[in-house]
Amino acid sequence: MAPNTNKATGLNVLLKSMGLSEAQTAAVGDSENDLEMLQSVKVACAMGNAVQKTKAVAHFILPKNTDEVPGVVSLLRQLTKALSARSAKPAAKDIQVEDIQVAKKIKVACFGGGGWGTPVARMVAQSLLRDQKFD
Repeated sequence: MAPNTNKATGLNVLLKSMGLSEAQTAAVGDSENDLEMLQSVKVACAMGNAVQKTKAVAHFILPKNTDEVPGVVSLLRQLTKALSARSAKPAAKDIQVEDIQVAKKIKVACFGGGGWGTPVARMVAQSLLRDQKFD
């Protein structure tokens, strides 16, 4: 890897190419090499099997990747549910927040670095291809 680069710098390049920012991004990690990336995004998630340093910087701890519903799948299901709820017409008594943009689709990029990362990224990608809410 080039000097002074990490997953956060790679993610930043990807986000710029997609017209997005870290403020619109959630990331998932399990190791110390994920720390900079998790610290750079709006929502940082650590896998249940993550090392303690990674859990310490995360906003949310997801299930382990060996659980019946792995952490990444759990997160994407929750995002799908939230997206569906936000797309529904709010009731008159609901608070209206004009400055929040509601996405029509959730864009997902999977980085797999060996170990569990590659099969999890493959599983997530295959399941997302069937859902019209994801790009």
